[in-house]
Amino acid sequence: MKICNFCVMDEEDSSIIFDSNGCCNHCSKARKNLGIITNPHGFEDWVFKIISNRNLKETYDGILGLSGGLDSSFALVKLVESGIKPLVYHVDAGWNSPESVKNIYNLVTKTGVDLQVEVIDWEFVKELQIAFLKSGLHNQDIPQDYLFLTHLLKTADNLNIKNIFTGSNYATENILPTNWGENALDYKLILSVMRTFGVKAHPQLLPFNNFNFYLKKNILKSLIVHEPLNFMQYNGTQARKYLQENYNWQDFQGKHTESQFTKYFQEVYLPVRFKINKKKAHLSSLIVNNEIERATVLNILHQKSDDFLRNSFLRKYIANKLNIDLETLSKYEAPMQKFNARKFKRSKIQFYIIRFLEKVIIMLNSRVRRG
Repeated sequence: MKICNFCVMDEEDSSIIFDSNGCCNHCSKARKNLGIITNPHGFEDWVFKIISNRNLKETYDGILGLSGGLDSSFALVKLVESGIKPLVYHVDAGWNSPESVKNIYNLVTKTGVDLQVEVIDWEFVKELQIAFLKSGLHNQDIPQDYLFLTHLLKTADNLNIKNIFTGSNYATENILPTNWGENALDYKLILSVMRTFGVKAHPQLLPFNNFNFYLKKNILKSLIVHEPLNFMQYNGTQARKYLQENYNWQDFQGKHTESQFTKYFQEVYLPVRFKINKKKAHLSSLIVNNEIERATVLNILHQKSDDFLRNSFLRKYIANKLNIDLETLSKYEAPMQKFNARKFKRSKIQFYIIRFLEKVIIMLNSRVRRG
């Protein structure tokens, strides 16, 4: 199997393309965009703009979704340490690891921020998650991700909060093939899966219109999404050490694995069903960010570990939590020679319009710069 000469992405990804130097399209694009999307020395200026535009009548400068994972945790402490006042928001969909709960408690206690928690009805989450497992779709994290963002946006709207702070960053998330998963904010897709497998509507499943969200964020500017980690020289290894030393933060040994289900989805479901190893993309992103050597990553991927035993316990946990047996879970994980996702409806028209508007905006901005 051919592997990239710069990162560790390989031909398990059907969308990979190699250039004459043996480098793949993913890391080539990531290296090109790293200096465009990020501004390693812009954090102080960004903080000044947030504080100088502060509405003194408002309690908060913005809202930050906190999962207890590395990126959102580090974003929180950097905001607070720089004088920004966020409302911290957490959605509990029933999959929190013990470490994530402790991290949220320690961070909120030590920073003194206000925390608001939305607990989702577990019976609904369970039914929705089983329906997605039955669907066989790539992105089994859609139920969690959709609930997280839609409830955060609703809270921001209710409290008239304009600024949305996130831990999203390009430094450690610069490689992820689009064919590895479906859009997590496709409301039409979620409804289609629910109807197919008999899941009833629930008041906590909030409707979401991608086109309206795009207009508010990019045209009307009534909602501003900020990624503060993109305005600094963000290094996950250094951030992890800082949090551990100053906030008693506990590590998860994996990206986004503060959720027990996400851990299962990334480490068991995707590799078994679709031969997709997200760890390769995560580690390749760190190579691009000069955070780890390629040789070290190859050793990590090749070394023997206790994955089998660990994943056996993880599968038992997931099955018990969903109240299904291991045999049923195995059927959901089973590889398929041909997978047809077209039987589920999508919000295609919305996304086509958004892509068109994005191209128009890029063209207009380039004309302004040339002028």
